[in-house]
Order: sequence, then C-alpha cells, then structure tokens
Amino acid sequence: MKDDSPDLEQEAVVTGEGYFGLCPECGKTDGYVSVGCDHWFICEAHRTRWPIGANLFSSYLYETEEEQRQICERLGFFEFREVEPIYPSKKS
Repeated sequence: MKDDSPDLEQEAVVTGEGYFGLCPECGKTDGYVSVGCDHWFICEAHRTRWPIGANLFSSYLYETEEEQRQICERLGFFEFREVEPIYPSKKS
C-alpha cells in the first residue's frame, strides 16, 4: 500500500474480503476514502474506485474537510477511474 496512513491500512484489513466489492482488475482493495460523508473503495495499483454509500463509517466525522482533501490529493483519488466492483462468491 502506498499510503502510510494507519487508518487506511486498518480499513484495508477489515474490508479485504470483499463485502463492499473488489477491484475488477485484481480482486483486491486498499480500503476506502471518505469524501464528505460519501465513502469510496479504492485500488491504488489499478487506480480504480467505486462508491459504496454515505454515512456507513464514522471515520469521516473525525476528519476535517482539509484532511480529506489532503488524503485525496496524496492518492490522486480524483484521477482514479470509477468502476463496477466484483464480489467474491460465497463458499459453502
């Protein structure tokens, strides 16, 4: 993971199994980024992103608009391509 943010790293561990979808290129996720109260999952390697909803995670409440902007700029988030995620099939 390129971003050294411990929050993003922790989120990647929690969400890595694909409940909120995975990158269609590699089947992985690097966690999510909050833009306001909206949450987007990302894959840094393939520069992809997909929206998963708003107000789902409380982390955005603890980030200022400036902090969110800095995270997005550091990642180049707004240059990521929006995709339809894939979802892993459930194992019986």
